[in-house]
Amino acid sequence: AAALAAALAACAKPAAALIQPKFKRTEISKPMLLILTQHFESDPLPSFEKRQALAQQLDMTPRSVCVWFQNQRQRLLKLQRQAEGAEASQRRSQERQARLVEHKRRAKGGEGGGAGEAGAT
Repeated sequence: AAALAAALAACAKPAAALIQPKFKRTEISKPMLLILTQHFESDPLPSFEKRQALAQQLDMTPRSVCVWFQNQRQRLLKLQRQAEGAEASQRRSQERQARLVEHKRRAKGGEGGGAGEAGAT
């Protein structure tokens, strides 16, 4: 009975305490981020050697530097796509507005022109 109580007590621990994460996220300080950003602005796709040197300089793993650059490139693409989408949306809105103005102009001109022709005859 005591062994059973001990086993149950061991199982009563929160699940989060038992589960270890597969990896620890790399924390990037502001000075490190500044250096990475400067390198990204000059070369968004650095060579293997440049990434190795950067990793050593920043005391990071080469893999974490590689992943950081991959993530930055994806963020940049996402921003570009969003900007293109906003421009296309604005362009469609302007085209729609122009069609509406043209439609109103024709409708107004059609009524006035038709009545003028009937009155002249």
